[in-house]
Amino acid sequence: MKIKRKSILLSSAFLSIAVVATPIVLTSCGNTSNNSYDDSDERNGKVKDIINNPKNSDGSLKYELTQPSDGTSEKPTLTFAGTHENESGEIQLKTIDEIKKDVAPNRSDWSDPTVDEFDNEVYKLENYNDLQGFQNFWKLASDFYIDYSDTTSTKLDKTDLDGNNILSNSLNKEILIFKDVSSSEEEDPQQEDNAPIVVVVNISLKPDFVWKSNGLDYSLSFAVYLAEKTE
Repeated sequence: MKIKRKSILLSSAFLSIAVVATPIVLTSCGNTSNNSYDDSDERNGKVKDIINNPKNSDGSLKYELTQPSDGTSEKPTLTFAGTHENESGEIQLKTIDEIKKDVAPNRSDWSDPTVDEFDNEVYKLENYNDLQGFQNFWKLASDFYIDYSDTTSTKLDKTDLDGNNILSNSLNKEILIFKDVSSSEEEDPQQEDNAPIVVVVNISLKPDFVWKSNGLDYSLSFAVYLAEKTE
């Protein structure tokens, strides 16, 4: 993968992903305002789960967390990734502007592009609170897979996803677009190993809040890999 994956995650790095399946569908509340979100649980410090991650009988979580490196103050992270492919497995093409309109149709205040330490061109949108855009983001990939430390990769159960809960005011939310500016023009952008764009949503709990399903405090990171269409 041309994009330097460790530069886009809250922690760890994604494994190779193969994606062919039915698109994920989020529950829609029909309204993108925070009036659509029931925050009654937050009076007790609990935020409704975007990804329901209950504890098993042995105390383990349904979806494994990526633990921070020793000596860091980062929270554990639940990370998922998918690819934007057609039925033939080819990475699909979009322009940066098309991606912005898809994932944040109600926002125009993206940051000017910067270049990170891995030579990725980065576009950032803070205070991401766009329900329609979040729904569109999830539809970019047929399926999402969790990052494990070994060679297995567990697919997200679509029944565990409730995108409406992104409307909670008790969450920090951002969306970023990473473009690998070092990609060779001779490489086929529709091959997964050369996919030069990653769209990432990072979500974390504000202080003194935990997730409702398990009472824990950890961050979420979601990524979709695709390729750039030239205008």
